Amino acid sequence: MSYFHIDGFVFWLIVGEFFAMLLKALFHRVRRWALHVQYMTKLAGGSLAVDVEAKYWNDKIHDPMYRSIWRWYYGNIWNKKHPGGTQAVQRKKRRLMKLLALASAVLLICIALVSVFGLPNVVPEPIPVTTSLVVHGTFNLTAVSSSIYDVNNTMRADGNFSGDTVGLALGIIRTDKSNSDATIFLNVTSETFTDANGTAVPYVQEAIYLVYSPSDGQYYANDVFGTTEFGMIFNVPAHSEARFLLYFIMPAFNSTNYARYVTISAFGDPLNTVGIDGGFYKSSYPCYMALSAEMYPRLGGDTMVVAARC
Repeated sequence: MSYFHIDGFVFWLIVGEFFAMLLKALFHRVRRWALHVQYMTKLAGGSLAVDVEAKYWNDKIHDPMYRSIWRWYYGNIWNKKHPGGTQAVQRKKRRLMKLLALASAVLLICIALVSVFGLPNVVPEPIPVTTSLVVHGTFNLTAVSSSIYDVNNTMRADGNFSGDTVGLALGIIRTDKSNSDATIFLNVTSETFTDANGTAVPYVQEAIYLVYSPSDGQYYANDVFGTTEFGMIFNVPAHSEARFLLYFIMPAFNSTNYARYVTISAFGDPLNTVGIDGGFYKSSYPCYMALSAEMYPRLGGDTMVVAARC
């Protein structure tokens, strides 16, 4: 998809104006040469065979010593042709016609240059694509902040989480001022836990994307099974938003410790992420203390410690 570039237009306008002036000067020079040839042939008797003689008389006409004589001679001829005299009539200024002629000449030259050389490589610096990942709704999740959600039923001291499905209604909003569509990669990272056999198992057993299609008004599903990192590409129009549903089927695991389960980010930007956490809060177990109580508000107990991630 092509767009109008003002700097490319100005470039070709300047080039067209230059060539228009060049052609105009060339045209007037050729015109003066043609008039000169016509005058010389007339002065030579209608033939260029005696052009040397015509040049001789032409030099005599412009010789300062003979200027007064020729002025008297041609003045008498003029007076005989115009016995009643003449009155100077001011020529009409055709300014609009001249402007239209100049514009048409510039346009024609620009068209010719583009057809021969193609468009110039004069384009503005591309506007970087920026997005905002927003959550419009949740399923089986509790909001901790605008970017962190806890999986329900994982705050168990016995650590017996039997597995469940969680879901998010997400939107990728274009926040840049570009007028072109952009391809956005949504990256999803699943952490792992160790099962009874000592095997590292992802917290995401299966991920299901439900992407809305505006053309037919239907949702189309895309499944991803048992992996630690996956994603999907979305085409987000300019100044618009791409909405979709994302469900995670999580297996049973021990949720004794509070931890990060899934991280969702657009372009892999750590400042534009949504985190899915869960587990039992151990306020007296300071493995890792969150730095901001506003960002990680936790419930339970009379302590001011926000949650320990162990």
